Amino acid sequence: MIKKNLKLAIYDFDHTLCFSDGTVKVIDKDSGQITNKLTAMEYTAFRESNLFDPNVQDFDFSDFQSPPKNGRPILWSMNKLKNDIKDPDCNVALVTGRDDLVHPKQWLDEQQIDTNKMILMCSGDPNKSFCYESLLINLDPSTVEIYEDGKSYVMQCIEICMKYDVPCDAYLITEEIIKNHKTGSVNLIMSR
Repeated sequence: MIKKNLKLAIYDFDHTLCFSDGTVKVIDKDSGQITNKLTAMEYTAFRESNLFDPNVQDFDFSDFQSPPKNGRPILWSMNKLKNDIKDPDCNVALVTGRDDLVHPKQWLDEQQIDTNKMILMCSGDPNKSFCYESLLINLDPSTVEIYEDGKSYVMQCIEICMKYDVPCDAYLITEEIIKNHKTGSVNLIMSR
């Protein structure tokens, strides 16, 4: 049973818990040709850049509509997740931009993560705000921690936390953490 008024730890999936060889293909709308292939982290940076023009470009997410391609755990964040799941004073949620939860849940189960002790949500969209807001309304957390690979998603969560006056610590997963697993710094953003 989920308890209210506890710490809430929110985790992203791709390139936060699971590093894979999946890419988002950038498609030129006029020619239909693939112009670029981006990792999940690169895709987020691309959408946040001035290079993205929705009138000119489209995306193919097919690599993220199946099990992670050569999915490997990101040890730093997976260890955090395991500790949070064991913590009786913490609720844990997965919020992914994927279209469905089948493959993330299956992959986490294969990694010996007890997904029955988590809330699993998918936005199917780059805007995850409604997922964050639903969690805050339903759980009424005392504090929020979010683990993400994209600054825009972190900012979406912080904005919702500010709306409900809930303190939020945000951890941005960097390439250094992904590559070195146990080392690397985490960017911390606080709101109140």
